[in-house]
Amino acid sequence: MTPSLTFPTPVRTVAQQEHRPPESLLSSFQFQWAAAAFSFAAMPALLWLRWPVSVLMVALLSARIFSARRITKAWPGWLRFLLLCTALAVVISSYGSILGRAPGGALLLLMMALKTTESSTKRDARLLVSVSFFVLIAGFLMEQSMLATLGAAVATVISFGALEVLVRPVDSSTRSPFAKIAAGNVLWLLAVALPLAFALWMLFPRLASPLWGTAQSGQARTGLSDSVKPGSFAELLADDTPVMRVRFEGQAPPANQLYFRGYVLWGIEADGSWSARNLLRDTRGRLQPSASDLRYEVSLETTGQSILYAADLATGIEQSEVFFSNERRFLRSTPVNDPMRYVASSRLSDRFPEQLDFSPATYLYRASIELPAQTNPRTRKLGEELAQRYNGNRADIANEVLRMFRDGRFGYSMAPPEVLGINTTDGFLFDTQIGYCQHYANAFAWILRAAKVPTRIVVGYAGGRYYGFGSSDPYLLIKQERAHAWNEVLIDGNWVRFDPTAQSPPERIDDDTLRQMTGEGESEWLNALNNFRERASNWWSRTVLEFNAERQSNLLKPFGIDKANWQQLAIALMATLAAIGLVWWLVMLWRARERTTLHAVDLAYRKVLARLQKRGLQPEPDESAQAFARRVTLSKASYAPAFESLSQRYTELCYQTSIDEQPAGTLQSFIADCDSMIKQLRSNKYERA
Repeated sequence: MTPSLTFPTPVRTVAQQEHRPPESLLSSFQFQWAAAAFSFAAMPALLWLRWPVSVLMVALLSARIFSARRITKAWPGWLRFLLLCTALAVVISSYGSILGRAPGGALLLLMMALKTTESSTKRDARLLVSVSFFVLIAGFLMEQSMLATLGAAVATVISFGALEVLVRPVDSSTRSPFAKIAAGNVLWLLAVALPLAFALWMLFPRLASPLWGTAQSGQARTGLSDSVKPGSFAELLADDTPVMRVRFEGQAPPANQLYFRGYVLWGIEADGSWSARNLLRDTRGRLQPSASDLRYEVSLETTGQSILYAADLATGIEQSEVFFSNERRFLRSTPVNDPMRYVASSRLSDRFPEQLDFSPATYLYRASIELPAQTNPRTRKLGEELAQRYNGNRADIANEVLRMFRDGRFGYSMAPPEVLGINTTDGFLFDTQIGYCQHYANAFAWILRAAKVPTRIVVGYAGGRYYGFGSSDPYLLIKQERAHAWNEVLIDGNWVRFDPTAQSPPERIDDDTLRQMTGEGESEWLNALNNFRERASNWWSRTVLEFNAERQSNLLKPFGIDKANWQQLAIALMATLAAIGLVWWLVMLWRARERTTLHAVDLAYRKVLARLQKRGLQPEPDESAQAFARRVTLSKASYAPAFESLSQRYTELCYQTSIDEQPAGTLQSFIADCDSMIKQLRSNKYERA
């Protein structure tokens, strides 16, 4: 039976053993790597943080990292307290509170940035790197774009590099955190972890809704809402955030003919704002899909709203938990808090039959002609004159207003002059005559309601841009900048669409707005870059973000399971993990065979140590091979030449050079010399010498 041995562990030098600095000592180089790890982990948050918070966080981290080049001591307490108060003030001024996901996340990031200003020991640095991994995971609750994921991947590598730097002695001469051995270990761990992570992502049973509730409620996202205030569309018209991507079955219709209806606005307040009324679940006006309907698939981004957008006269949506409203719209029972996909069918028409009673005595009729009192007198007078001129004919009155917009001096601009006071509609119609869709739709509704014509405003998205024509996956991209407002007028029992904004001739659109609408002036490379970014975002959204519980349940269809439940998914997951484990076990066996030479070198040296132990010579814990050889020399001078030579060669083979770079003859020679020394020790040759 081989006696137990304490084998030498690799050390760098004896001087480092004898003069090792305290564990708490932290070099500026190590601190900079720890701070850089947190900085890179926090960078993806810049995609959702408000700009004042982003500026303060970047300034704090930059100042701390660069100041650490000369000194790693904590900043003075009074300065940290002042920065803490500043951080609180910035968060409150940016978000209005410190409660909620977005303000809470912003405050956490600023607190961790402040933590770097008081970090001065290795314990602080390790804590900073550990928090970096937490920040990376928590960041996906706020932003799940491809750019955020790529940033998180880079930050993960930097964080592992920081951990590798922190385990070194403070005065280590090797400054690169990606030494050959460390890089190999990281790549090996990633090779093991990535298949496991992919299997868990694909097969771990998903919930229909996230555990943390409303996923995107705390995000600062722009979008349509059920109330429109004067000037509220200005922000949307400058927002190029994607809203949805639409893929049509068969021939795609022209983009400029598509109107995706959103909210229907009825109520108007004295300040000029419009709002929706309570929805009625009424299926009397719902049409059944037919073979001639336009069918399409909508990939809808996160909106936080319940509405599902459909083109023109929607006849159906293939989605669970959806109800039909009396305004000819489809809505979900829960908000769209994650990207989703649904199939819809529509009839391209500008007329929507109304099945409810709209006689003058009903509430619905009164709501459709209501106007606030004592505002916009000139507009009221114009509507009354038109009603009298055309004897109340609704179609003639509406067409006359369109002619006025078309033949008058009305222009289109995304930055119209501001109209002060409460008579904003009068100011637009008779003074400035410049505005965008919200101004035109509001003025149109005011004139017709003043003429006692039932009118409402519809907000949604009009048009879009086609991508991928000629490819296998063409689609229509609709961004927030395509937000639009138009009108619907009740004529002969049908709500007829009127778009007064479309009456503005191109020559009456100001130059800045025209360049923004057409993209004129963009260079070819910038246009190509935007196209590539959009195609990549489309792939990411369809492949990753839209992979929900419903799509996961269809994964086992090739195996004869149409809708897999969580038990079946769990069984598939365990089988996949077992298969991955088997593959890696076989790989480990193969790697073990690859390293048989290294094991032979180590085994030969251990046999020499075992023979020396029988003679009362055993290495101490943490004693290097060379230090043990010197102690053997002091005790047994006869062993000195042979054992010192073996120890020196063993150290070089194992710690100073790669075993794979050694010639086979060198390894075999070392093993042969170990065997020779063992034979001499057995025969007591050294004692007789």
